[in-house]
Amino acid sequence: MATLHRLVRQYTPLDTLFSSPEAAPLSARSRLGLAQINWDKIAEEIAWYDADDKHILLVSDPDYPPLLREINDPPPLLFVYGDKSTLLAWQLAIVGSRNPTVVGKKQAYEFAKCLVQTTAITSGLAIGIDAAAHQGALAGNGATVAVVGTGLDTVYPAQHRRLVDDIVAQGGAIVSEFMLGSTAKAAHFPRRNRIISGLSLGCLVVEAALQSGSLIT
Repeated sequence: MATLHRLVRQYTPLDTLFSSPEAAPLSARSRLGLAQINWDKIAEEIAWYDADDKHILLVSDPDYPPLLREINDPPPLLFVYGDKSTLLAWQLAIVGSRNPTVVGKKQAYEFAKCLVQTTAITSGLAIGIDAAAHQGALAGNGATVAVVGTGLDTVYPAQHRRLVDDIVAQGGAIVSEFMLGSTAKAAHFPRRNRIISGLSLGCLVVEAALQSGSLIT
């Protein structure tokens, strides 16, 4: 995956890499990396995204979120399930504790319900504050973006499958930089958080402990 990301940065669009990789103007190191890529897996990935509501965005694509492109380490590939145009809208992140108080959850919900009237609400699909933010945005009849730390064929936590369906049905989007089959790992979530902040004009943190990952968003 690291090799593919490096090639995406150097050679976009990727038509030549996929159709005639031997013809691409690559260095010896890149050719070695290209030979190690599992092209069958790449083909499966592209086939899975061959639907109107599933998208693969290259960092060079006009539909790639412009704010995200400006961060220090933008994802070369962005996988999207839902309405990709939502990623071009103004977004505000609401994140926080996975174990919030009742008051904290209500505040996140109400903030999102109100603020979604003027901006999309972005969060990380986690239990607690994240879920309350997504639910509040939906209750306000607005769009919400969920950035996840897995491949888009995995819903984590599994209890949020209905929430994912509701987000997409209401014109929002589920976003990831991880390929299909990628499961939830601790190292994925700081990377997810940088995307949340990179998509957003600002970030509202609700009830986060000093060690919380929300504070690096």
